[in-house]
Amino acid sequence: MTPAVFVGRGLQATRAWLLLLCTLLLRGTPAHADEPVVQVRLRTLHPPATVRLWSGSGGRLRIGAEDALWRTGTAVRVTAVAGGVEVTVGDALPRRVDALTARALHLRLDDVRLGGAVTLRSPDGRTLYVVAAIPLEDYVAGVTAAEALPGTPPEALRAQAVAARSYAVALARLDRRRAQPMGPHADEGFDLCDLTHCQVFRGLGRAEAAEAARSTRGQCLWRDGRVVAAWYHSTCGGHTVDGRDIGADPALRGGVDAPTGGRAWCAASPHFRWSADISRDEMRHALESDSRIVPVGRLRGVRVVSREEDGRAREVEIASDTVRVCSGQELWQMLGAALGWGRVESAWFTIKPTPRGFHFDGRGCGHGAGLCQYGSIGMARAGHTCAQILAHYYKGTKVR
Repeated sequence: MTPAVFVGRGLQATRAWLLLLCTLLLRGTPAHADEPVVQVRLRTLHPPATVRLWSGSGGRLRIGAEDALWRTGTAVRVTAVAGGVEVTVGDALPRRVDALTARALHLRLDDVRLGGAVTLRSPDGRTLYVVAAIPLEDYVAGVTAAEALPGTPPEALRAQAVAARSYAVALARLDRRRAQPMGPHADEGFDLCDLTHCQVFRGLGRAEAAEAARSTRGQCLWRDGRVVAAWYHSTCGGHTVDGRDIGADPALRGGVDAPTGGRAWCAASPHFRWSADISRDEMRHALESDSRIVPVGRLRGVRVVSREEDGRAREVEIASDTVRVCSGQELWQMLGAALGWGRVESAWFTIKPTPRGFHFDGRGCGHGAGLCQYGSIGMARAGHTCAQILAHYYKGTKVR
């Protein structure tokens, strides 16, 4: 699901175009002149062969090595071709160039609303490699709209916006001067993808998400002199986890997700309790699809052999021709990647053998670190503020 890594000349060219994109953006509108820019790959999972661009405010086009005015309402069609892209501006004849960069305060790429700049190239001649340079607060609004659950109250939506901003700033190092991408996809020429691998982004957010970003503008979670990568998830099941236990930011501390003597804040989640039946063949397929597991052969059993203090599976024994031990998080991720993430929903589970395979009973949905989205909804509905929600889920951090 992660984008292909471009190497050699392709990587150098990608970086060169991203640097040009940032330069064009920094020459853009004064409203964004002092705002960090995050570079996001769009359409990561399903790269398109053709897209259309429109500007609602006019802008500039960089067609190959040539600059041009982009008039309001003029459509630009971009198609992947061998050696680059074919660009058609309005009724003009198509032109074949190595890349196109479009910049405008308000632009649309097919059905995705953006602000900033977007560069389109085609390393393979068949699909488009689309990277947008988006002002941070526009990005936060878009992520908040895409990641927050429907019906999230305003205070919980603000907490989601602060978490999304902190995560982006920490991973892409937006709190310092940059001459090139510095996020988890820096080697591919951009900071973040638009998938759950980083944060989901589908363009500028709806009004309430934009207001959540605006009302918390610039606010990040800090600890020990740095911005915290503020992970978040759907449902913790009653207890969050320490970041260090799952490879997340070690500043994240787990804890009970409930008021004193009360039920869990996320108890109303449909994922608070769940069960799943996995056949023996499905289990074998999931295990053998992961390079960390030796070929299973005849699968004799799968059982939890140790647990974390909160109840999540720490170690799981896989018995076949050999005996292999993996973590509960690893098994959850293997099953999710192979069978879909809606089956086994977290690493908080018990496993019982059945005549056809294995029965799972579990709690929560997601990795369990940081903000619990259903829990934040429960807290907001009980009258807690954004600041109180953040203090609860990101213990020991400061908002500034």
